[in-house]
Formats: sequence, structure tokens, C-alpha cells
Amino acid sequence: MLSFSQKMSIAVRGTWRIVPMTMQVGMLASNGIVLASDRKVTRNLTLDQTRDAANLGSDQTKIEYRSEKRVAISCADDLDAARGLANRIMDGLINNCSDEGKVIEAIKQTARETFFEDRHRVQCLIAVECPEWSLFKYTYLPTDSNNPSCPWNETCEKSLSYEFAGNVTNPAIFWAGKYHDDRLTVEQLTPIAAQLVISARNFDSYAIDGLDIVQCTDNGVSLLSNNVIRDLKNKSDKLEELTRKHFDIPHFHL
Repeated sequence: MLSFSQKMSIAVRGTWRIVPMTMQVGMLASNGIVLASDRKVTRNLTLDQTRDAANLGSDQTKIEYRSEKRVAISCADDLDAARGLANRIMDGLINNCSDEGKVIEAIKQTARETFFEDRHRVQCLIAVECPEWSLFKYTYLPTDSNNPSCPWNETCEKSLSYEFAGNVTNPAIFWAGKYHDDRLTVEQLTPIAAQLVISARNFDSYAIDGLDIVQCTDNGVSLLSNNVIRDLKNKSDKLEELTRKHFDIPHFHL
């Protein structure tokens, strides 16, 4: 059975390769923003190479943040290019800017100066205080993944609820659609964001694993500790087991 990342494979010079995918979500809360991401980093691989998926990839953070600037940015697709863009955005952003249009234009201008001549696939979820916490999604992607010479499309928009980056077709996005409510606090939305990313691994273990969560509130920008992440994973595992028992679903071993 092919994973979702395998279904997203593209032909490169006659060889089918896998598009590296990730799972990231940004959620607006009543008192700030939650950013969550997996940590598994993979590169373009052939279908044959993914048979050894358990031993592929590395464990790295995909969320860049600066507490003093009150900004956090998740990075997806070409991770190196996205990280470079994220850090340049954080270097140049004018905080406490009440004009959201200027924030969007500043993001786009920074992107053009960073990598447009090289054409890198980039997706970023950007949480910034301007002057209230706001969530933006920036993308620079080809209009046709099977055609390297096709036109590329740039977007940067403000979100009014939640946004995804990476594999936006992963069924785990259900958790946001079902349970997100911007009247909930960052603390209340954090377990939902965690559940979404952890569940995404069940559909695409080749490309998705691990968990990072950054909370953006009036108290600042903070990365959750390993102990908190461990507790969230344990709660997710218990929910998975309860769901199986509820529907009387056995564990099948491949």
C-alpha cells in the first residue's frame, strides 16, 4: 500500500521520485497562536528507496522562532530554502506593525530577494504580533509538479482560523476542521494540534514523524519541552487505543 507521499511522487528525468512531505498546522486562539510540526526530514527519493523508509530521514526542527521579535515560522517543502527565508523574514520584520498589508508585502519582497532566481518550493506558516497575534501563510510552488518549466505561483495571505503546510491532503487535518475554535486558548488548542501531527504519521510514516510545538502568546514565544511533548504523545496513544476499542478494531501485523 502506498503512503500519501508515495502517491505524491513525480517524474524527474524519467525516474519516479517522492516529493518530501511534512505535516504542519497553525491555529489561531483567543490569546495567541499555536504552531505544530513534525520533525522528520527526507529528500527526493526513488520509490525503491522508500521500502527502507524506517531508516531514512533525519530528526530536525522545522520551526524557526525568535522570542525577542515575537515571531515564529514553520518551514516546509525545500527545508533549507524555507529556513533561509524564515530567518530573513525575522531579520527584517517590523514588529508591532498595525498594517497587515505591509507585513504581507514585506514577506513577499524578502522572498523575492532570497531565492526567486533559483526557484525553490517553499511553504511557511508565519505567526507574528502586528500588533495582535496574526497568522499568515506564504507559498511559492509550481503550478504543475510534473512540468519543471511551468509557471510558478506565489501567495501570501492572512488566515482567519487555521492553516496547513506540507501534505495538506493528509486525513489527519480532520482534527482541525472538527475541533478548532478561535475562542479556545493556546493551551486548549495545543493538544488538538499535537493530535493532528501525531495522527498524520499513521497515514504517512515514511515522511512524517516527531513533534514540535511553539506557543505564541502575550507572554512570548516558547517551544514546548521534551517532557510536555512526551505527555502529548502518550495522550494521543491512549486516544488511539480507546478509538480501536470503541470500534472493536484489532491490531493487524504486517
